[in-house]
Amino acid sequence: MNKVIKRDGNVEDFDTGKIERIAKAAGLNDVDSQKVAKNVAEWVLAQGKPVQTVDIRNEVVNELQKVNSYAANLYLWYETTKYKQDKV
Repeated sequence: MNKVIKRDGNVEDFDTGKIERIAKAAGLNDVDSQKVAKNVAEWVLAQGKPVQTVDIRNEVVNELQKVNSYAANLYLWYETTKYKQDKV
């Protein structure tokens, strides 16, 4: 399994389950959430090296857009507000 480089520099294993949970939280059903997670996992594996979380987020948005643009926008909104809160 490929590795993920977190914002704080820590490295961890890529977890398809996290992507599936994100997709569900954005409003997708189980089938679409699994599809998004599978496609992102394939993309991460194809990179052949550790991947930055920001790059994974961008790929999640791309995959969400293919399935449901509202869900993609909701996810982007959440990510924006989440990082603003980290800086407070």
